[in-house]
Amino acid sequence: MAAQRITTWAVDNDVDLGHFSVNQPTLEDIYLELTNSVEPAQTAEEVLR
Repeated sequence: MAAQRITTWAVDNDVDLGHFSVNQPTLEDIYLELTNSVEPAQTAEEVLR
């Protein structure tokens, strides 16, 4: 949806986007994004406190 808004704006304003591209993330990209955004699990000691 965002890419459509950008390209529509560019056409309406006669702007050349040159190197603009849209790519789907790889499974690795998704995995890294998911695992980096999660806080580490609590240790047993932290749970028992």
